[in-house]
Amino acid sequence: MFQAKRTGISKLLILFTLIFTLLPINTAHAEALPLAAECAILMEATTGRVLYSHNCHARRYPASTTKILTALVVLENCRLDDVVTIPKEAVGVEGSSIYLSLGERLTVEELLYGLMLRSGNDAATALAIHTAGSIDAFAVLMNKKAEELGCMDSSFVNPSGLPSTQHYTTAYDLGLIACAAMANSTFATIVSTTKKVIPWEGREYDRVLINENKMLYNYDGANGIKTGYTKAAGRCLVSSATKNGMTLVAVVLNSQPMYADCSAMLDYGFENYRMTPLFDKKEYEGTLPVKDGFVPSVDYVINDEICYPLSDDDEISLTATVYDPHPRAPIEQGTPLGELTISLNRDILYTLPMVAADSIGQNTFAARLKVLFRLFFS
Repeated sequence: MFQAKRTGISKLLILFTLIFTLLPINTAHAEALPLAAECAILMEATTGRVLYSHNCHARRYPASTTKILTALVVLENCRLDDVVTIPKEAVGVEGSSIYLSLGERLTVEELLYGLMLRSGNDAATALAIHTAGSIDAFAVLMNKKAEELGCMDSSFVNPSGLPSTQHYTTAYDLGLIACAAMANSTFATIVSTTKKVIPWEGREYDRVLINENKMLYNYDGANGIKTGYTKAAGRCLVSSATKNGMTLVAVVLNSQPMYADCSAMLDYGFENYRMTPLFDKKEYEGTLPVKDGFVPSVDYVINDEICYPLSDDDEISLTATVYDPHPRAPIEQGTPLGELTISLNRDILYTLPMVAADSIGQNTFAARLKVLFRLFFS
C-alpha cells in the first residue's frame, strides 16, 4: 500500500500573528531518465510540484507551444460566441494554417479549435487582433499573464511562436503556463478533442480539424495539449495525462523523439507518485476554553483539504500551533486560533489556519447591558 513517511505531531502554544502561506516546493528526483530532449520538465498540474527536470530554466524557442498561452489569454478576455471577422493580417500568414479568407466570419471558439488542433498561425493572428487590436498589444497581454503565473525567463512577441530573438521561454515557464491552461475547463475540452468540424465560408464543405497531438491516440490517459516545430526550436511538445486522480504535465523542447520523451516522463511520474491527502482534518479539530464568553469554549477546525503528489521516499511532518490556550471573547466565526504547518522533506510546504467553528459572544456586564437595551427597545 502506498504511504509516505510521516513524523510525529507536536503541539506548541505560542502567540504571534497568523501568516497564511503556500510555498511551492519544486523538487526533482535525481534519477536520470534516458531523454533526448535538450530541455524537459514534469509537473503535477494542480500543485505545480516538479517531479523531474532537465535543463528546465534554459531559454529556448517554444515554436507553436506558444499557442497554449495565446489560447489562455483569449479565453480570459473574450466570449466564446464572439464573432471574429478575419482581417487582412490573418490571411496568408507564414507557417501552419487553417486557410482563413479576408472577411470570413468565425466565432472565437471555432478559431480556438483551429488554433489548438491544427496550429493555425492565421487563427492565432485573427484571435490576437480581435482580443487586443494588434499583435503588439496582444503580446503585452501575453507577457502580463506569463508574469502573473510566475514565469521569470520568458518573453513573447507574437501569438503563434514564429521565431524571433525576443520570443523565448523555458521548459519550467512553459510548464507553469500549461498547468494554468489545463485548469481552464474550456481549454481542457478543446485540447482533448481529437476531431472538430467548423464552418468554411465560401466552400461547399466544412473544415475538418484533426488534432495533431499523437499522444491523444497513443498514450493511455492523455488529455492534451500542444505540439510545436520550427527549425530554430526543433520539435517541441507539451503533453498531459490523468491517471488515478493525478494529472501530470510533461514538457520537452528540442526533442526529436518528443512523444517517446514525454511518454517516458509521464510513465515515471505515474509509477513513482500518488496524489495523497496530507492530513486528516478530524485530527486537527479541537476545543479551547474561552474567557468572558457566553459559552465556556470554542471549537476550532481546518477548512482546507489538500492532496499532494508524494513518493514512497517523501517525508511529511505536521506541527499544530495554538496561538492562545484561553482566547478571550468575542470571537467571530472563522477567526484564526492557530495553524497547521506542513513540511515536505523538512521544507515548509503549507501553513493552514485553524479557525473558530462558531461565533462566541462576550459575556461581560457591558455586553449584557447592550443585550438588555436591545431587547427592551425592540
